Amino acid sequence: MTMAATEDTPTGPRSAVPPRTVEDRVVRMAGEPVKSDPLVPLSTRVPESLRKRVRMAALEDDVDVQDFVAAALEEKLDRRGRG
Repeated sequence: MTMAATEDTPTGPRSAVPPRTVEDRVVRMAGEPVKSDPLVPLSTRVPESLRKRVRMAALEDDVDVQDFVAAALEEKLDRRGRG
């Protein structure tokens, strides 16, 4: 199975964008603006039910799925004491 070059949004499909850098993007994590490293692709498989929960939670938080997932990963790693 190949990944599509678009992502569904509430207003319709959105084409993939190239990696963004710290100069043109600020990611909101834990309620505070955090400058990010350049964004790179990360691919993994998750159960469909989890994917739906992530999409709904991101929609409720009014953030992109990638920002929601990045924040969740940061929180998990911070709890483990890894940087």
